Amino acid sequence: MVASDSALSPGPLGTPAGYGRSCTNCSKAKCKCILRTNGASCERCHRLGKECHPMTTTRKRISKKAATSRTAQLEEKLDDLVSILRASQQPGQQSTSPVLSGLPSSAFTSRLDSLAMAATAAPPQPRPDTGVIPQHTPKATDYDDPDRIPEPSLEEAEARLMKFRTWLRNFPFMHIGPDVTARKLQREQPFLWLCIANTTSISVREQRLLRERVRREIAEKIVINQERSMELLLGLLAYTTWATMNTGASTKPFLASYSQLAATIVYDLGLTWSPTQEQRFHVNFRLWKHGPFVPRVCTMEERRAVIALWYLTSIHASILGKMDSLRWTSHMQDCLEILEREKDHELDDVLVSFVKVQRVGDEAYKLLERDVIEDASQAPAYVFKKSLLNRLDDVRRNLSPGLASHAALQAHLLSTEILIHLPSTLKADVPNTQKIESMYASLAAMRSWYDIFFSIPATEMMALPFSFYVDLFKVNVSLYRLTTSEEPGWDRKILQGTADLLVVLDQSIEKFQQAIPICNIQADDEEEPLFARASRILRSVRNNWEPLVAQSLGGLPTPNSQAVASSDIYAPQAPGNSNSMMPDPSSMDSQDYAWMSDVFGPWEF
Repeated sequence: MVASDSALSPGPLGTPAGYGRSCTNCSKAKCKCILRTNGASCERCHRLGKECHPMTTTRKRISKKAATSRTAQLEEKLDDLVSILRASQQPGQQSTSPVLSGLPSSAFTSRLDSLAMAATAAPPQPRPDTGVIPQHTPKATDYDDPDRIPEPSLEEAEARLMKFRTWLRNFPFMHIGPDVTARKLQREQPFLWLCIANTTSISVREQRLLRERVRREIAEKIVINQERSMELLLGLLAYTTWATMNTGASTKPFLASYSQLAATIVYDLGLTWSPTQEQRFHVNFRLWKHGPFVPRVCTMEERRAVIALWYLTSIHASILGKMDSLRWTSHMQDCLEILEREKDHELDDVLVSFVKVQRVGDEAYKLLERDVIEDASQAPAYVFKKSLLNRLDDVRRNLSPGLASHAALQAHLLSTEILIHLPSTLKADVPNTQKIESMYASLAAMRSWYDIFFSIPATEMMALPFSFYVDLFKVNVSLYRLTTSEEPGWDRKILQGTADLLVVLDQSIEKFQQAIPICNIQADDEEEPLFARASRILRSVRNNWEPLVAQSLGGLPTPNSQAVASSDIYAPQAPGNSNSMMPDPSSMDSQDYAWMSDVFGPWEF
């Protein structure tokens, strides 16, 4: 086959047409348009004998609209809603929208406030692309602003301060004079007042919003601005002492962090040293001295605060098992003795007694902790039982007559006694006689502890410090151990006649149920009131323990044994779970279980 002359001829010497300059024929044929050198027509039209017409259309350019700011857009929406609201509220006119007519004006106001806040907020900053599309479902709390909570009225504020004064009788870490009003406290010590308002609130929603505001204040003042003051320390002491009002499955844990922040303030203010010790350090160890040393005057307020913080960190260390208590110093001992000797306030004796009892309890817990990790180089904890009990009896004998009826203090004495006996009941190498003796002594102390708890009026349940409810759980766990113990010589009939675990759990649940209407804590859709949550969790614990208790007691009657025989409904327990203290996760909310495991984990020995 012979190729044509055109195929063998060299390529055109024209110029390719630029973008948008192709002729109509080449454009329709989707061919490359080559302009001839004479400019008359393109190569393709010349070869095909067609008329070459250049494209007459021009490229459309979309004009850019002026960018409207996010603030302007939201302001327009806000103006539209305001117009609708005004039109719906005009007298003599009826709204044409059934949705608008069915809503109260407060709903419009809440929504308008939210839009106004959004309109004045800064636009969101661009975030780096992580390949994940964030999923967010708006909730009612998205429109809750902790900074927009209305302040309580003068009467309500005074009532809250009066309530807190009565609470201080259960742990008097500070003294609020009778001349101090709520408004004065709010003006002079706003953070302390914020913590008091949070703990004494009877609204779950307000508690949640104030809790968020407290967290912001702590972050800004203590962490960011590095502020150190007695006001911040007292606020943290108030917040952690009555942590009951702010703990739960839906809240972020704060006991360890807030306790350590309070310890930081104490260290930075030098409250763990006496003025003499601080002066000696300044003279002998400081490399840079900024002028002469000015000795600090230690006040009674500081003495109360530093020993109260030691008490709380010791309690929290025994609860959490992941922090250390504040180190007891000679200056703290001096503070304790001065408060006991001078009696600057009538409740100082209560604080001193709490700290003295916890000094014994702190040592007992550290011995128990050492036993649990099995430090073979140290003597076993049970050999120190007698000396610890003697020290505790000395504290008990030296109490003033008025403290014999102090429920929280007497309960703390008994829970410390139970703690001292605990190593003797746990270790397998303890002689049987000593073990049985400690088991019966613990049982008697538990019975006395429950008697105190059930005698406390429901009106005073909110006033009890967080440590009291921790002791309730510890006593329940200890009684569970005694109930399920297989120790030879342990009489379960005496046990059940003294303190029946299922019965006292039922009574505890009933106690919390009685407190619900009396304390009248207002619930919302997101959180339960304190005592409703406590009764539900305790009921879950009871349901989890009942099969094991019935199996351990054998033929002895239980609250539910009259209905169904235990041998027919209780399956054999899996190996290794005979001493499980925590409730089964399947029997309660997963958040509750995680929270209880985190708070009470150290007692799952």
